[in-house]
Amino acid sequence: MEANEDYYRGAPEIKNLTFEVIPDAATKAISLQTGEVNFAEVDSSVLPQLQANPQIKIAEVETSGFAYVSMNLEKEPFNDPKVRQAINYAIDRDNLVSVCYDGEAEVNSNICAKARSGYSNDQPQYTYDPEKAKELLAEAGIETPYDLGEILVAEKYSNLATVIQNDLKAVGLEMEISVKEFNSYISDLTSGNYGIIALTMTLDGDTQSLEMAFTSDYIGTANNARYSDEKMDKLFDEARAETDNDKRLDIFDQIFTKAQDEAIYAVLCNPLTLYAYNADLTCPEEYPFEGNYYVYDFNWA
Repeated sequence: MEANEDYYRGAPEIKNLTFEVIPDAATKAISLQTGEVNFAEVDSSVLPQLQANPQIKIAEVETSGFAYVSMNLEKEPFNDPKVRQAINYAIDRDNLVSVCYDGEAEVNSNICAKARSGYSNDQPQYTYDPEKAKELLAEAGIETPYDLGEILVAEKYSNLATVIQNDLKAVGLEMEISVKEFNSYISDLTSGNYGIIALTMTLDGDTQSLEMAFTSDYIGTANNARYSDEKMDKLFDEARAETDNDKRLDIFDQIFTKAQDEAIYAVLCNPLTLYAYNADLTCPEEYPFEGNYYVYDFNWA
């Protein structure tokens, strides 16, 4: 790309820009250190080597993306809220963030990220409580050990599945990990051909976009729990039509309180977006929520 010298904000300071696609995280890290690449989104696995290089700077940016466990509510035993609540309490999210994200994620059991409009500390959170999980399973009539079948994942989510498998086994819920090729995985996900599944998802933009995870119209797309509830559908319709911000926030509070009470999903954390760049490249110190960046605002020191 070449700079537009007649841009209405003034001519950009950086005149030429080349985008490169480098799928391998290690190769990308090497390219940053050799100067072949000046700015990149990076994986947490390569942070130690990048942080050790004084010629590289790191930016950690909050986003609304979330890692989660989705349970198919059309199938037993996941149609029982107590079972879903038990699974939420059984997962040690702090350990999962440490093991799977090298600490580069914020623990959060709420599908609404903490920096997002509509989140409230008063909305229920699920903390690590294996004894509570066992009590709920007993109340649901689940005799342990109980076989949940397979947890379906694509290869990129297999580390999540391993941690979840160990946590659930500790409360008497056993399952096998089934790793599928990505297109086959997506096909099973959208068709409901699974009982329990682990993945990450981003529904960015206005908080209204989270209706895709909860409302009936999105079963088979982003409503991976296959959750259908007339009251939830109505609440999102009301939020879409409401122009008073305070009233809209009250509706979102009802939505996320209901979602948490019913344990529709087992949300795990909000992974951070990580950027690494050449120390001589001047970038804005604060990135907007969602990790948007504008090369127009970059310049060489």
